[in-house]
Amino acid sequence: MNRSNTIFNVIIAIAVIVLYILHFTSKNKNEVLPKTLKPSRIAYVDSDSLWNKYDMVKTLKQQLEEKKNKLEANIQYKVKAFENEVNAYKNKLATGQIKPEQAKVIEQQLMLKQQSLYQLKDSLSVQFAREQTKLNDLLQDSIVNYLKRYNKKTRYDFILAHSKGSGVLYANDSLQITDKILEGLNKEYKKQKK
Repeated sequence: MNRSNTIFNVIIAIAVIVLYILHFTSKNKNEVLPKTLKPSRIAYVDSDSLWNKYDMVKTLKQQLEEKKNKLEANIQYKVKAFENEVNAYKNKLATGQIKPEQAKVIEQQLMLKQQSLYQLKDSLSVQFAREQTKLNDLLQDSIVNYLKRYNKKTRYDFILAHSKGSGVLYANDSLQITDKILEGLNKEYKKQKK
């Protein structure tokens, strides 16, 4: 055990001497020493502020809310009409205005209408989700394209999104460019609306 420690120490000493000689006798010091890295330029945007203060977001949210309200009103109207039809059927059945043979036919028709309503609800939900995705993509493209144009002047290596609960746990406030980005985005959006 003692002999293996001595051998190991001798090998380590030889390796240190070789490295020492290579380091100080090398003509080109850069071959042994690592090149110094250029520090990255980093900035971040507070995405919560972006979503709350970007005029395009407000407009798209409003459009989406209006579409949602129209879809819901349309469904509610059809559901109410269906409920009225079911209640009318029940009243006629209770008062004997409908014969049993007719009742079976009407019940089948009502079941088909109910299935049709469920399918319409599902279809409108899918349509609304697609519309929401389309508007989110439009918004995301708007922001990313603006950041690309903005970065031609500023030349950041990274522009990160920061929000509460995001993967960035701490960010120095001096690196935040949210207000500049919002100002530029809103200015461009106002020009587009004209």
